Order: sequence, then C-alpha cells, then structure tokens
Amino acid sequence: ACGIDLKKTYLQKNRKSNFRKKYNLKRDDFIILYVGRPVARKGFKVLLNLWDKGLKSSKDTSLFLCGCNENDVKKEIKKLPKNIFSLGFVDNIEEIYENSDVLILPSFHEGFPYAVLEALAANCIVVGNNVLGIKSIIKNNFNGFLVTNNDISAYIKTINFLKSNKKIRTRIANQGFLEVKKYSRVDFLLKYKEYLNKIVRLKK
Repeated sequence: ACGIDLKKTYLQKNRKSNFRKKYNLKRDDFIILYVGRPVARKGFKVLLNLWDKGLKSSKDTSLFLCGCNENDVKKEIKKLPKNIFSLGFVDNIEEIYENSDVLILPSFHEGFPYAVLEALAANCIVVGNNVLGIKSIIKNNFNGFLVTNNDISAYIKTINFLKSNKKIRTRIANQGFLEVKKYSRVDFLLKYKEYLNKIVRLKK
C-alpha cells in the first residue's frame, strides 16, 4: 500500500477523450465498470446474473469488463449481449474510470481494494458488496453505495436510481473524491515514514 497518485488524476480530468466515440456510445449513456478477474470470489457470476436479470435490455446502459475477455463471459452466458464490452487486460484504466459512471464491486471478500480508490479519484461512483474491505472506505449513500449479501435486486435498484438522479450522482461523486484525498500518495508516504521511524525509536 502506497496511496494513490492524485496529481496524475488531476491532470487527467482536463484531457479530452474519444472513449465513448470509440465504442459508439452517446454522451449521456450510462457506463458501468467491473475491474477484476473473472472468478467467483470477485463476484463475477453475480455481476453477469444481475446484468441478465435487470440491465441487458437497457439501450442506454453498457457494462465494461476490465480483466475479462469474451471467452470468460461466454463460459457463464451463451450469447454475449451487445451492451457488454470485454476488454481483457487494459493499459488505459484511468481513461476508462473517467468515462464510467459506476464501478460495481460484488466481491465476496476484499482486503483493501485499490479499485475503489481509483474509481473515487475519477469521480466514478462505487456500488459494492457490504464486506469489510469495501465498507472500510465506502459509507452507504454518502460517498458510494453498499449492497447487503450481494442482493441482485438491490444492485439493480441502486443503479436505476443513480441513472435517473444526476444531482445525487454529482453529490456522491464529490464526497467520494473528498474521501480519496485521505489516501493521497504524498500524504500517505509521509505518515508511513513517521510510523516506521516511531517503530525504530521504540526498538532503541
């Protein structure tokens, strides 16, 4: 753990991006992002299940998968919906966060998920399972949203709520950015250095 480079994020906020044009998406289309491996522990099956039950028919909503390819998706569902984009490994993750409205994190357990920090730094709202690692950063309905026991209907309800409430999205995103500033790499490393020096002094 070494904090997050917010200086880099600040610079990116002002750059122009052709991301939506590249995928033939409209300016107001709603983008949901998943970052992680296509495994059960990360809630990959939960993600595809909730998409199948509540969001696949939405013409203005897309799901972008980072860390997963089309074959990973086809192992779980036979036909790949047009509004799912499987990107596999990506080297432009910051740009994807910046163009996404929501990061969905249905992990069954987490340590300290840096994906949450990366999303908050890019004003991307986190909607995650209410487990220890995620709720250590996200406070429900304040700087993000927590779903109890990976309840699929709750995920769908939360996403539809965010889609129709732009002012609330702005408020939550702003609170998320204030939260992530606590983990600024510069500040974090200074505090970490102080902590290590304290240990050394105690040993002496």
